[in-house]
Amino acid sequence: MGIIWSILKVSIFIGLLTPILRQSYKLIFIMALKPIVWIGFLAALNFLFFFIASIIQDSFNVVWWSSALSFFNLLSLNTQKENNGEIKKTTDDMYEIIGINKGRLKFRLGLYAYIVGGLLGWVIVYGEICTF
Repeated sequence: MGIIWSILKVSIFIGLLTPILRQSYKLIFIMALKPIVWIGFLAALNFLFFFIASIIQDSFNVVWWSSALSFFNLLSLNTQKENNGEIKKTTDDMYEIIGINKGRLKFRLGLYAYIVGGLLGWVIVYGEICTF
């Protein structure tokens, strides 16, 4: 029963975190044209997610899996390998049209900031569990 309950909690956390990630991309990155704010928001979001989820859930595995799966849910899957260069150029052109220079780079930096915020949250919140 414990495994089922853990899977249910991961699903709930993913259901809460993923829409926030996607909507922040749409609202902050695309509509407000503030990619630097979005990068900081992702780092703070994942850090706060670890902090708040540690209060709700004492197992760091549930929180870690939720954060990781939400991250992979934010990534777009590229299934067309033969048009990879064309897709990159189209994406760059789209960002240039709306006024964001080096948009793909800033998106990737946001993803890295999300990872760093999660790692910092994990170390600070769950660091005492991992002592040797």
